[in-house]
Amino acid sequence: MSCIYRPFAWPSLLSALIVLLCTVSLYAAPPDKNPFGLDDYSTLHRARALAVAPDGKTVLFVTSYDGEKGKTKREWHTVSLAG
Repeated sequence: MSCIYRPFAWPSLLSALIVLLCTVSLYAAPPDKNPFGLDDYSTLHRARALAVAPDGKTVLFVTSYDGEKGKTKREWHTVSLAG
């Protein structure tokens, strides 16, 4: 009977250990106290740029959000590119 020398596979052991630790940490995390719901979604504000002024110094953007009742609310703003 002959013995075949096989080097220890550190990379595979390390990757298995990392996967095990990540899995354990997911189950050990406390549950959310307030799950994300429809009321939370209605309070989120979204912003997007619409146009840049011809002189390139200001940007027009709109923020929108869903209120408790009615249509989506929109607020129009301009901001200087300098900050």
